[in-house]
Amino acid sequence: YVNGLKITGTMSNKVGSATIFTPSTADQAITLGYYGGATGDGKVLGDTNLLAKNIGSGVSIFGVSGTLLKNLYAGSASSGDYPKSVGGVDDYNNGGATPVDSYTKSWTTCDVGNNSCGTGDSVNADKKDDSTGLIWSKWLAAGAPKTWFWANNAKYPNGLSGDDGICDTHNEVACKVVKLTDVDPGGKTGCDALGGGWRLPYQKELMLAYVDGSWSNLSSAGYNYWSATTVSYYTQYAWFTALYNGFTNYNNKTLGASYKVRCVR
Repeated sequence: YVNGLKITGTMSNKVGSATIFTPSTADQAITLGYYGGATGDGKVLGDTNLLAKNIGSGVSIFGVSGTLLKNLYAGSASSGDYPKSVGGVDDYNNGGATPVDSYTKSWTTCDVGNNSCGTGDSVNADKKDDSTGLIWSKWLAAGAPKTWFWANNAKYPNGLSGDDGICDTHNEVACKVVKLTDVDPGGKTGCDALGGGWRLPYQKELMLAYVDGSWSNLSSAGYNYWSATTVSYYTQYAWFTALYNGFTNYNNKTLGASYKVRCVR
């Protein structure tokens, strides 16, 4: 009512008309009228596939930011003469600065503000891979190369029945893991010596750390690191992974001249 007079008008009634809006690449105007609301007469369609893992990294659709690994990053090399046609980005970039188009997930620096990523271990905690939730340590023993047995806190030789004292044959007892304890001479070694749930990472965890951007995020990433994974068909060998270029291979567990150690929890 306006000044005592009843004002009337018209409105399109959408109830029962099942007006459906399908998302597209362009904005769509909502037509005027009355919609039933709870009755479902007007609705915008949803899609169960609207998930971050299904959307390319760097792309956001309806507020969902994608995490899908791209496979078309521009090629890069220090000379700048290599076109996209030769393949994806080389994160190592000849040991130089990480290219701006490198694929990387988010990482959290472990510091006082977050209680060393919740570990309370300000001495060893380095960074947390937010994608996997794994917290990575700094390298152990000031980066000195170590054998796999040292890294995995294992006795060598084991002194088991049938042991010849040399781990050089598939499935022999000298290649098996017998963990050191606090009462053993020298005490625990490797990741077990840190306590607090730290352990030697598996091969695939190291590989995934590289995929998520270890080269540009973890400290001292430019080296080969032992994994806890024994080679199934040559048990005298264990897998290692280079955190700077993703290369993974295996070598003798007794080799102590090249491989370094870092832990996860």
